Amino acid sequence: MNLDNFIKKWNGKPIDFDGSYGYQCQDLYRAYVKGVLNVPQSPSVVGAKDSWTKYLPAYFDKIENTPDGVPEPGDIVIWGEAYGPFGHVAIFVKGTAKTMTCFSQNDPPGALCGLKTYRSYRGVLGWLRCKITPEPITQDLDIRLQILDENNIKTEGEIRELMGARAELPKLREDKLNADKEIERLRHQVEQDKTDLKMESDANIALKEAHENHLLSIGKAVGNGPDLPGILQHISLLASKADLADKYEKELGAVRNNNSDLKAEIQRKNDALTSLSLKLDSTGVEMGKLKAVIGDWLNLTEVNEQTVLGALHGRTGEPLVRSIISTVKRILKRIWQRK
Repeated sequence: MNLDNFIKKWNGKPIDFDGSYGYQCQDLYRAYVKGVLNVPQSPSVVGAKDSWTKYLPAYFDKIENTPDGVPEPGDIVIWGEAYGPFGHVAIFVKGTAKTMTCFSQNDPPGALCGLKTYRSYRGVLGWLRCKITPEPITQDLDIRLQILDENNIKTEGEIRELMGARAELPKLREDKLNADKEIERLRHQVEQDKTDLKMESDANIALKEAHENHLLSIGKAVGNGPDLPGILQHISLLASKADLADKYEKELGAVRNNNSDLKAEIQRKNDALTSLSLKLDSTGVEMGKLKAVIGDWLNLTEVNEQTVLGALHGRTGEPLVRSIISTVKRILKRIWQRK
């Protein structure tokens, strides 16, 4: 990185190189030493003016200010107490023996990095000029250094940590690829599950409708009277549909294992049908008993009819009694003759 690039990078921005005391002129000076000159840092100082005496002679020439002296672009200009109690430091950009423009920070106090023109050299102690010509930095390296600066990576340990993370990048990419594949597989599985559930739902609806239809048929048969053959015929028809239920069970497969609610519902209906069948069987037995009673009653009626009519012969109520007995016999015979 050269001076022009350094200015473009930090112009209008703050630099807090050491993370202490906010944005000071010393922070700009040290960032310039590291990023452009690429030489060791001078010892810590209380004020910028102390850099005049605590510089590193092995890397810098100290040039005192004279009336005719003019710094060179990139020189580090240092002010003494005449400029303020802590002095000041900035990077010379251009100028003459009377005025100069420097890249400065915190002048006036709180100012961000920027170019400032000084109308005189009042308070300037002199300037430091680097003895070592910075090696040309390729664009790729310049970009890498910029990335390090932007991420506040300063120490060798931090750089090694960053390189270690970079070495893990291929594995992370592979893990991401595998994760994407797994997500895609799960997406397909979800779609398949939706299809299976739709098939299961359709089968459940069809089976439920079949049960309801047969229950309705049985209900109608029961409502029409104790027609046992008709009821048994409907129950037999329902039993013949067991093959259809088995077919549904084979198609549902593993999905049906998760449909415990449907199985419970089917079992409940089967139990209801079994209970109904038992009730119908009981009804048949009762009907048989009833027919036997009616038969006995008819026989008894034949015997007593003559006795009753003989007692009423010639009386006023005889026709009415004959009509009642005839009607009762006709009704009982009709019930007796039903199958």
